[in-house]
Amino acid sequence: MEKKLYAKVIEDNGGGLSIYVMDENEKCIYAHSGYEYNSEPGRLVDDLKSLADSDSVSDWEGSEEELVAGWKDLDIDGIGREVVADLSNGKLSLYPAVMGAAAMREFGVNFQG
Repeated sequence: MEKKLYAKVIEDNGGGLSIYVMDENEKCIYAHSGYEYNSEPGRLVDDLKSLADSDSVSDWEGSEEELVAGWKDLDIDGIGREVVADLSNGKLSLYPAVMGAAAMREFGVNFQG
């Protein structure tokens, strides 16, 4: 069964990690930032696994409405931010070549370009 929700993880040039979850109409329905502040890495990975398993964010807390509203105008290819991972149809893809230290720590990546 095809999953309807997909997500993008963005790392900014300050090491900030944010997740944006979109529905099948490409409308952002959930966004959260600050994953880089978790004392133990893995919370973002856990959230992505939960999304892959349930295809729902209905029981998630902490959506930042200003990020949700700003998604449509966010230049994700702009200077100072990179898509470091995405989740589509339940499959997580990582992009180590563009990850900074925060994303590498979160995803357990040791990349030697």
